[in-house]
Amino acid sequence: MSTAQLNRQIAQGVKWSLLGNVAEKILSVAATAILARILLPQDFGLFAVAFVLIDGLALFQTLGIDTALVREVDRADEAADTAFFLVPLTGLCLMVILLLAAPIYAQYTGHPELKGMIQTLALLFVFTSLNRVPGAILTKNLQFARRAFANFLAQVVFSAAAVILALLGHGVWSLVWAYMLRVIVRTSMIWYLSGWRFRGRFSKDLAKSMLHFGGFVMGSTTLAFLKTNITSLALVKIIGATAVGYYTIAYGLAFFVAQYLGSHITNVTYPAFSQIQDDPQAIARVYLKIFKHFSALTVPFSLLLIVLAPEIITLIYGSRWLPSASILMILTTAALLRSLFLGVGPVFLAYGHAKLSFKINVIETILFLAALVPLCHWWGPEGAALAVLMGTLVSVGISVFYFFGLTQISASDILHEFTPCASGSLVLLAVSVIGIWALKNNAAGLPLSTGPSLAVILLAGLGYLLMIYVKDRSFFAELKRAVT
Repeated sequence: MSTAQLNRQIAQGVKWSLLGNVAEKILSVAATAILARILLPQDFGLFAVAFVLIDGLALFQTLGIDTALVREVDRADEAADTAFFLVPLTGLCLMVILLLAAPIYAQYTGHPELKGMIQTLALLFVFTSLNRVPGAILTKNLQFARRAFANFLAQVVFSAAAVILALLGHGVWSLVWAYMLRVIVRTSMIWYLSGWRFRGRFSKDLAKSMLHFGGFVMGSTTLAFLKTNITSLALVKIIGATAVGYYTIAYGLAFFVAQYLGSHITNVTYPAFSQIQDDPQAIARVYLKIFKHFSALTVPFSLLLIVLAPEIITLIYGSRWLPSASILMILTTAALLRSLFLGVGPVFLAYGHAKLSFKINVIETILFLAALVPLCHWWGPEGAALAVLMGTLVSVGISVFYFFGLTQISASDILHEFTPCASGSLVLLAVSVIGIWALKNNAAGLPLSTGPSLAVILLAGLGYLLMIYVKDRSFFAELKRAVT
């Protein structure tokens, strides 16, 4: 497969992954709006509390074996059969753990009705473990349109079933049974669309290799989960729930592109890089093309959030959330650094360096935790944001150092691809700063939270796009060819 073909497959994969996710979100919001008029707030609360325990255990559901399977090339069919022995076994173990933990968790929360709900939902681990291998096959083959269709159909079934069961008076159990049905439909569709069939082969050396690789992947995922939740707990303990609210609002906005769009890109680029793991030159060409287009999206978004943080917070959330502005500026800086080198992680995994990724995550987590409490005591939620930025600076720095050593990519290659984005960013910054200064000193006294602020943002964005076009006439043509 040529580099141009692979680039197009990556763009198509991101497109279908995004479209499918957006369609799911729209359907979910619509179903929730209907269910909110039928069910009680307590029903939604119990369902959410049940999934706190389930989501925690779900971190260990595949032991990273499905991720390891994606990069397996030489013995792919045998590896898939081997993985199918291991993953459902893990699902069964987690089901038993959840069955035993349900009474204890229900007693701890003070809601005895959670016991039956959680014990029923424990079957999820069995059903979902059955779709992990065929799902990894779809991912490996970059068949994201099929994955998106399976997910969307499952969401349709969940929405319809939940509404019907709620109308029939089943209360919170309408959510439980509808979710079970959703997982069954998704598993069935993924099996059908993947075309994969289990042939009963098992290899001890492949099992050992995938467990070793997957263990480090699982470790990195667990560290990310802990960092997110520990931050909220630390802020609540030290300075109260209000600070958590300000931090949460800022974090969601700062990492919107890096987490939402970035997650789709990493999910697609990892299997793409795995296909060409033995061709460093091809990896370099594909990576640089992704870097060029993704940075052109993330940089202007991040710069606007940094420069216009108070205005954007007021525009979106209202003036009472203005204390989030300084937090937003710090977190957006961290998000920008992370998003600029978003493809580094998939490259490490494609080369088989899951242990390296894990070690970098451990260093980042240790630094973050060491800084979190004292910085929170000194500067509140801004201190928590600084702890995130410190950890990000170190992890990105180490990652980039090893990245240049592993690949045939140099700093000059990165700077060359970044030139159009950098030129456009200068225009965007100039228009933003001058525009807001003009609004703050306008004779009519127009408030910044209304139309004029939005006009400045739109004008800055237009200036950015024009400069991109001037510096690189082929930029938009390349993007159009890849997506269509």
